This record gives sequence, structure tokens and C-alpha cells, in this order.
Amino acid sequence: MTEYEYVSPQKIMDMSYELGEKIKKSEFEPEILLGISRGGLCIVRFLSDLFNISEIYIIRVVHYKDIEKRKSEPKLLQDVDESLLRDKRVLIVDDISDTGKSLKYVTELIKKKRVKEFKTATLHYKPWSEYKPDYFIEEINKWVIYPWEVGETIRSIMRKDVSKEEKAKELERTGIPESKIDQYLKVMG
Repeated sequence: MTEYEYVSPQKIMDMSYELGEKIKKSEFEPEILLGISRGGLCIVRFLSDLFNISEIYIIRVVHYKDIEKRKSEPKLLQDVDESLLRDKRVLIVDDISDTGKSLKYVTELIKKKRVKEFKTATLHYKPWSEYKPDYFIEEINKWVIYPWEVGETIRSIMRKDVSKEEKAKELERTGIPESKIDQYLKVMG
């Protein structure tokens, strides 16, 4: 049975600022923020505001198909041009290091772009991950549901071939507020 951890928008903001404090204390001073799409986008924006860094670039990598269902290897859908990163200090940002494959894949790509230095940052890190970020806030072993994944989580549960009662129980176990579930179900039809 999947164990869930819903993370509220306020907690995301708080954790993002805590992450920023950790980075600042480490004396790493990024010149460029690189968000891994889609999970790292909100976090990279919070860090941009905190560090007053306007140079944000996005790299898009896909690895998940559904709750706890991964593709065998990450796939690059959008790259960032080497000329934008060359000789710069780059902070690579994602929401979580679960298997670690996406972060590992992106760091291998970034090494080839002749950056001066890079570090990685996530909100969450799972103990079995192949890649441990330089900065993270919380180690966790549950399936994390971020505010930007509420719809896909609900859709995934609603597609399951189980009774309505079992779907309702699983939705309750996610920890997503009932009002949010109701909103999404209403919009989804």
C-alpha cells in the first residue's frame, strides 16, 4: 500500500526559503539557477526571488509515468544551450531526489557544458536514491504529493480498477485536503 505525504503550498514556500538559507550558509553563490521541469519550477522561482537571480533556465526531463511507475531511464525533452552556462556557477533545482536518475542524468549533461561549478538542491531526498543532492531539507520514504501534482494524483487514483469506496479511501489517505479533491473532481468532470 502506497504511503503518501501531501505538501501544502505554504510548506513548499517555507521549505524553499529554508533551502535558500542552507545554500547561503554553505557560501556557494550561484550565478544561474537551472530548474528541472516540471518539479523544480516553483522552487527555482522562490530561490530566484530569494537570491535576486534573474538568470533562470529550464531543462526538461521525464522519468515518471504514474504514481510509483517510472520509465526505465530519464529522457531529455528540453536542453539548455551550453553558451548560457559556460564558466558559471550553476544551481540545479528539482523538487525531489527519488530514484536519483533524473538528477544524475542532468548533472552528467551539465558537466559537459563546461560550467565553472554546479551544486544540486531539492526539497526532499529518498534514502534509496542513486543521487544525493548537495542541499535538501527532508529525507522521506513516502510518495510525496506536491501542489502541482494534485490533479495527476487524483486522475491516477480515479483510473484504478477498484470500487468507488476504495478510490475514496485512497484519496483520503493522500492527505490532500477534501476541498481540493472536490475542486479537482468538479473541474475534471
